[in-house]
Amino acid sequence: MAVRFTGEELQQLGRLAEQFKAFLQGVPGTMDCRIDYRPENPELIVEPHPNVMGLYGLSEAEVANAILMAVHGDESIQLNMNDEDVTLRIQATDTYQKSADALGRMMLTGTNGHLATIDELADVSRAVGVYAVNRYDHKRAVMARCNVVKPDTKPDDVFEVLRSDVLPRMGFRPVPGDKMTFNGRAGTPSEGVRATFTGENEERDKNFSYMLMTMLFAVVMIFGILVLQFNSFRQAIIVLITVPLSFIGVIAGMWLCNFSFSLASFIGLVSLTGIVVNDAIVVVDFINQSRKSGRSVREALLEAGRFRLRPVMLTTITTIGGLLPLLLNLTGGAEFWQPLTGAIVFGLMFATVLTLLVIPVAYSLVYPRVDKVG
Repeated sequence: MAVRFTGEELQQLGRLAEQFKAFLQGVPGTMDCRIDYRPENPELIVEPHPNVMGLYGLSEAEVANAILMAVHGDESIQLNMNDEDVTLRIQATDTYQKSADALGRMMLTGTNGHLATIDELADVSRAVGVYAVNRYDHKRAVMARCNVVKPDTKPDDVFEVLRSDVLPRMGFRPVPGDKMTFNGRAGTPSEGVRATFTGENEERDKNFSYMLMTMLFAVVMIFGILVLQFNSFRQAIIVLITVPLSFIGVIAGMWLCNFSFSLASFIGLVSLTGIVVNDAIVVVDFINQSRKSGRSVREALLEAGRFRLRPVMLTTITTIGGLLPLLLNLTGGAEFWQPLTGAIVFGLMFATVLTLLVIPVAYSLVYPRVDKVG
């Protein structure tokens, strides 16, 4: 989980982030608390002498590139060795990287062939400065992050402590209508600063919106295919009844296995949308075939329950059997996939049982007095 502080004054953001980090370390269930603000990062300051560089035919850019190559190296050259591309780094030896004085003794060759040291071309000194200036929405930003001790602690639990206790003590107040954003109150050290809850929850909410649109698109496409297959809007709706029925099984399965409703489980939910309709298609198609052969709706429904039970159950059992290794995770390493497979397995189990009961009932309600198809 993370909290983003945005504003105009970087030093103010840094002080608030340091204070927030201290509070965050005292919240139960948090670990590895850190911020990305580093105010005392060592750096080299190079002040060139334009008049001297002109005598040697060198420009400020050439001196800057030489210092950059000496410190960080240049990786623009690649060699092909045994059909494998190998990056070649050209860099000054350690002798010239130990100190500013050592770097100043490095020699450069001007366009006229004369040699000059960096000390002759510029003043090189050591100083401290900000490591990096991060921005978000064109404003300076500092992030405070931490991990949570799972499964005992969830990010929402930590957010609740921060929302109700920590941020108000630092002078923040919530933005009306947005429980994830806080503004600094006037007359407090946090004036002019905005704090926003982010991290895993922000990515989850963003991905959930995408996945929701994907699921709605999938349902519309499935409905269109069913209408073309059965040539009936009513029968397509009957088949789609299994989709909301499967969601009941997903919720029960997530609660039973103590799985959090994460992005993985939502992916499983989208996948489940296209899987659960298979059994209903088998049942409805058999009912239609029976009615075409001259049987009444009641007789067709009874035959569908008797003759389609085994195919429906076998289809469900084989699908669940293929997903059980990921769901059980006996050897470890599949923790991410457990909510996904759990959503599919429990949703499919629940929908299969209800398909054999609800689909015939729904069909009889939609066609109460019709004895033949068409």
